[in-house]
Amino acid sequence: MPERLARWTAVACALHAFGLYALIFALLVLRPAQPLADLQPHAPPAGTSVACAVTASVLYSDRVVLPSGVAPALVHVDDGGAIMHVEQAAPEAAAAYARARGLRFEDFRGEAISPGLIDVHVHVSAVGGRGWEGYATATKAAAAGGITTIVGMPLNSLPPTVSVDALEAEVAKAAAEGLHCDVGLWGGVVPSSLGSLQPLLADERVLGLKAFLSPLPRSAGYEAVHPDELRTAAKAAVSAAVPLLVHCELMTTAEMEALQPDITADPNASRRFATFLATRPPLFERRAIEALVGLVEEIPSLRAHVVHLSDAGSLPLLRQAKRASGGRLSVETCPHYLVFSAEEVPDGETRLKCLPPIRGAANREGLWEGLSDGTVDLIASDHSPCAPELRALSSGDFLTAWAGISGLQSSLQATWTAAASRGWSLTNLSHWWSEGPATLAGLTARKGRIAAGMDADLVVWSPEAPGVSDRLYTRHAGSPYAGRSGLLGRVRLTLVRGRRAFSADPESIEGPSHGPACGMLLRRETERAIEADS
Repeated sequence: MPERLARWTAVACALHAFGLYALIFALLVLRPAQPLADLQPHAPPAGTSVACAVTASVLYSDRVVLPSGVAPALVHVDDGGAIMHVEQAAPEAAAAYARARGLRFEDFRGEAISPGLIDVHVHVSAVGGRGWEGYATATKAAAAGGITTIVGMPLNSLPPTVSVDALEAEVAKAAAEGLHCDVGLWGGVVPSSLGSLQPLLADERVLGLKAFLSPLPRSAGYEAVHPDELRTAAKAAVSAAVPLLVHCELMTTAEMEALQPDITADPNASRRFATFLATRPPLFERRAIEALVGLVEEIPSLRAHVVHLSDAGSLPLLRQAKRASGGRLSVETCPHYLVFSAEEVPDGETRLKCLPPIRGAANREGLWEGLSDGTVDLIASDHSPCAPELRALSSGDFLTAWAGISGLQSSLQATWTAAASRGWSLTNLSHWWSEGPATLAGLTARKGRIAAGMDADLVVWSPEAPGVSDRLYTRHAGSPYAGRSGLLGRVRLTLVRGRRAFSADPESIEGPSHGPACGMLLRRETERAIEADS
């Protein structure tokens, strides 16, 4: 009997030891890639209202756009509005994960879950009372288009955001209107503000600086700077560790006037897009790029960004400069340059006038090649709305119409439709519209990817479904995408830090709807959002 007991005791000890080793092996080798620290819930932001509270949940799709590619996965959103856990899983395992934690499970099989889009080039005219786009309408349009963060340009408001006082006025107006997505701000550079850039940049709500090298028609209070003055702005940007963004056209007023056509012999000439196109040759873009490249070479720590490239002929110059700069030079283009071509613009279609202009079909394909090889880093809308009477819609006069395309809400659909037809993937789209913009704006610690610890900025959408282009939430009509057939990509749900900013549930009889205005203004000091009125 004692011998039998001893044998069983030995067996039990062996099994116990084996189990212990197996447990250690599982913890060290078979553990998920997610660090255990990442599984701690995030506390809701202080002062979060009941309307803006987040219900922790698990979202699932067989097409989640992860940094590693598209895969079936669950995304656990905690009650603080952050992504707590991401795991590649089958639907049954994802549902079991949610049940085990008592969380709501949302199954979006067949639809894509992508990182929310970040649009770093949006013109919002909060201050000045001119009846243009404000933050309430712009952020509603953004959320409906799957955009979870916008960064506002400093011009169009009166006064433009070129001083601390103007910044405070902009912030106060944005807070009063309400934000349906998160918002960042670029600060402006004009000749009169060169001596006060440091105080402006001391405010960490300013994510970077934007300058023009060419005269701006109808932009009161926002003058172009000389290339020598741009050097002062570049040094200020370096001191604050923020990027310098430059409009990629450089010409003088005299040159602009010399290119204005004489239309006395042909009154219909001003209705033809080709007439306007001839007034903004590619040479102007290359000059601006050369000036900016020279600054990058001169100032080793400068991070510079070419805004809304339209000229594919400048890509060889940019390609070489980017290699030499070690990643300190970045480039954006816009959906309208990737979708439309000069040959296709009808007479009088002034909704397609922008600066720099839309160029030919061959040039358009060149821009796609620039995206393909990484010379072009990201896409942004350059959403530039205005009061309808400024678009000269009745006369169709390209020479007098306001230059700017209203396309914020349709950017995802327009880009995806053109990209998919050329064989590009959801991963490519995420890089151009989420990761690249987050890098430019300094938001990569919290935004731009679906990963643990990031803000739960997500868009659930159907890439193959027809897009809805006739229900726009911008303040004024005037988008060239309105009523456009053939667009793909229907947004079903947009989450901004876990909060439902927009929903178009097909089973709802009420139709598409926006959630409460729970967007926040971004600061660069912590790369996290803070309340807009704090």
